[in-house]
Amino acid sequence: MRAVHFPYKGRHMCAVKWRDNKDVCILSSFHDPKDIVFVTRKEYDGSKIEVPCPKVVKEYNAHMGGVDNFDQHRERYHVFRRSRKWWHRLLYFLIELGIVNSFNLFKVQRGGSDH
Repeated sequence: MRAVHFPYKGRHMCAVKWRDNKDVCILSSFHDPKDIVFVTRKEYDGSKIEVPCPKVVKEYNAHMGGVDNFDQHRERYHVFRRSRKWWHRLLYFLIELGIVNSFNLFKVQRGGSDH
């Protein structure tokens, strides 16, 4: 068996553990763990097969580049200062979040590239 998933749904949260090459564990408050889509995977001989995959895993893989993009922009416009107070760290993160979101809105409005 190529891929296996173990769904669990609580009141407001679902947990999915999906095994393709490695175990992937995802928590979601939006998806139903029983929603299944099919993804294409290559076998060792080069042939392609359709494998059932939880929808939450497919959507995570489709949108995880946004998290990487946010982290890259956050590093570029870094305002973090050292502090022992936890709320300072949270405040600096929220300021960085606002800066990155402002930059993204500027790009959308202008219709330009990353620079």
